[in-house]
Amino acid sequence: MYLAHSAIARGQLEVVLPDWQPKAMDIYALYPSRRNQPPAVRALLDALIAHFADSEWAPVAI
Repeated sequence: MYLAHSAIARGQLEVVLPDWQPKAMDIYALYPSRRNQPPAVRALLDALIAHFADSEWAPVAI
């Protein structure tokens, strides 16, 4: 329901199988090393953490 949550909240979509849940899945950000990490990589990781912080996919601090 993550992708459709806002549309459901606005009444644009209706939940038809409320008891069904997809399999849990993890999201990984892989990068070579923290040493000499480009600022753009750190910015992307920070943005992903902030974006998912309040969701059911809350990130693990890295």
